[in-house]
Amino acid sequence: RNPVRLSLGGSLSSFAHFRFTGQSQNRMHNHIDQCVQKLRYKGAKAPGLFTGYKRYFMRRIGFLVVIGVIVGIAISAATFEVSETTSGAGFCGSCHTMKPFVSAFEMHVHGGDNRYGFQAQCNDCHLPHDGLAHYLFAKARAGASDVWGETFKNTAKIDWVEKMKDPGRYVYDSGCLACHRNLQDKSLSNPRAFLPHRMYFAKATTKTCADCHSNAGHKHLAEYINK
Repeated sequence: RNPVRLSLGGSLSSFAHFRFTGQSQNRMHNHIDQCVQKLRYKGAKAPGLFTGYKRYFMRRIGFLVVIGVIVGIAISAATFEVSETTSGAGFCGSCHTMKPFVSAFEMHVHGGDNRYGFQAQCNDCHLPHDGLAHYLFAKARAGASDVWGETFKNTAKIDWVEKMKDPGRYVYDSGCLACHRNLQDKSLSNPRAFLPHRMYFAKATTKTCADCHSNAGHKHLAEYINK
């Protein structure tokens, strides 16, 4: 008849007294189960300060990543749209200085005077195509130079005929080869095309495409300039 004194983990504030006969044992077992559940509940650790800050920053970082992706897509789309809008003869010809160049361009096979009606863009020839960064940098630099010249310089004094003597300065080989991708293969299979291009593709010359094809892109350009 001596009572059993139970203390679970030293965390219970009261004692349970039971007798090991009949219903007392069942009551004891039930009480023990309840005490264990209470201990488990009381022993559950609440989130610490570090864990709370970690969750906070993770949520903020996720939010910033989403915003960054949206902003990046918007900037890329705007850059592409601006680049395409300012790439053709319609935009370039809006400056009075460029009108003779546009007129000569439209009379050339590159400007649409062909049986297919194909027309190249100004940027296809006059900007590099060996990398996006180089392309955008050259476009921004050329655009800034044109705006400065049209605004602060006397364009009537520019000797365009003299500048035509150095066409390689304004035309990029990477632009030519971006369209004429099969030029090397065609040159190898065609003796007439191979002879003038053999030194170029062998990298045995410093001449550029425009050095030999100086009239490409603009038909009788000097005549239009002198009108």
